[in-house]
Amino acid sequence: MTSAHVHELRPGEPVGPAADALAEAEAGQISYLARDGQPVAALVPVDELAELQAAQDARDIAEAELISARPGPLIPQDVIEAMMDADDEAHDAMAAALDAHAAENLPPASVRAMWEAVKARSLP
Repeated sequence: MTSAHVHELRPGEPVGPAADALAEAEAGQISYLARDGQPVAALVPVDELAELQAAQDARDIAEAELISARPGPLIPQDVIEAMMDADDEAHDAMAAALDAHAAENLPPASVRAMWEAVKARSLP
């Protein structure tokens, strides 16, 4: 958590529905704030947020390990991260491109160029 995203509350703040939501979060429940009936934010107890972040980190690590363990060329870390952030179409296209070069020992620059080509084809 960075201090840029911490909003210090003064005594008596907030009031109304926001105060109710904060009280629920302080009591260990996830609470939602809505506008016009549509949720726009969630207040999550800090302990639960830490658990959610740890779970997401574990999923990200597992996905990165799966990508890097693929047979074929070694995949540079920046390409692994880009593949993780990519939509399914770009991710799958890159996986197919890597599969097509599975028997080759491509240098990192060639794998990066392959990723750039896949990304360019995936753009609308």
